Amino acid sequence: MDSSMSVLCVLHVDGDGGLGRPALEALSTARQVADGLAVPLAVGLVGAVVAHAANALGSAAGRCLGVSGAEFAEPRYVTDAAALQALCRAAGADLVIVPGTARSLRVAAGVVARGLLARLGMEVFAWVSAIGGDAAAPAQGPLATLRPARDASPFYGCDAAADARWIAAVDAARKAGDTLGGVIEVRIVGAPPGLGSHVQPDRKLDARLAAACMGIQAIKGVEVGAGFTAAASRGSAVHDAIAHDPAAPWGFRRARNNAGGIEGGMSNGEEIRLRLAKKPISTLRTALKSVDLVTKAPSEAAYERSDTCAVPAASVIAEHVVAFEIAIAACEKFGGDSMTEMERNFRGYVEQVRKF
Repeated sequence: MDSSMSVLCVLHVDGDGGLGRPALEALSTARQVADGLAVPLAVGLVGAVVAHAANALGSAAGRCLGVSGAEFAEPRYVTDAAALQALCRAAGADLVIVPGTARSLRVAAGVVARGLLARLGMEVFAWVSAIGGDAAAPAQGPLATLRPARDASPFYGCDAAADARWIAAVDAARKAGDTLGGVIEVRIVGAPPGLGSHVQPDRKLDARLAAACMGIQAIKGVEVGAGFTAAASRGSAVHDAIAHDPAAPWGFRRARNNAGGIEGGMSNGEEIRLRLAKKPISTLRTALKSVDLVTKAPSEAAYERSDTCAVPAASVIAEHVVAFEIAIAACEKFGGDSMTEMERNFRGYVEQVRKF
């Protein structure tokens, strides 16, 4: 077994500083997996205070990482996704094991997928572009420049001026007992032409990406490229003319990218662009009108713990579910029983496309 391989187990620490039954069961599974593979086990702890749990684990975890603070006291959409991503990046693990929550599993699988895509020269990047109808300045430029700005943003956006406005908007919504939605954008850079299929509807790349994104909680719409703007435009203003360009990565280029990098269910070599609409969380401090299902009499909805705005967390999940779908499409296209074989197939395909 490759000595550089490692396993990460991510656990949420309870309010008393200990680990609950689901966490201990996940840890037991992680130990068995790591022992069976003869690789190191790292444990990532998330909670208000993680020191007690880390001390209790002792030598059971070869390496212990933690994300702590009052905002991590309870499992929440906003904090869970961000904490999991930070732990996965810090550990650099090849295999991630978490107790079974949908958001954690999606991000964990996406981390592995992003590693695979990086080996093939592809990168997925998601960010928040609007909160409550207030849009940020367009995020333009190379991802190497945008990523540090986004990672430093409290909203996972790329516009510091918009952050200040969004903070005020979220504070106002919280005081009013209300919630806010927003818009998430995703870019896939480096995808070669030919991912997906034009034959079967359920294998079309845009259909698969839309389904993956719509599967995220509270996502109510997915736009590919110009999307709804294209529907209000003439064909001459929408369709992307093709030109041969030996200097282009794949030998051909488009003067514009209204198609969002996907045509006929397949990637066309341009950057893939998606926009996601996330509705406000429906659990409000100001109760909505409802009905008692037993008496059928008018009632008010019960208030449960709720985030005022979960758009940043959804953007983290979006980045990873998109990476997972692109990785699946790449595996289908280039195949192989190992990463070495897959990379060889990819290089051969790129050479063939460039000679076309």
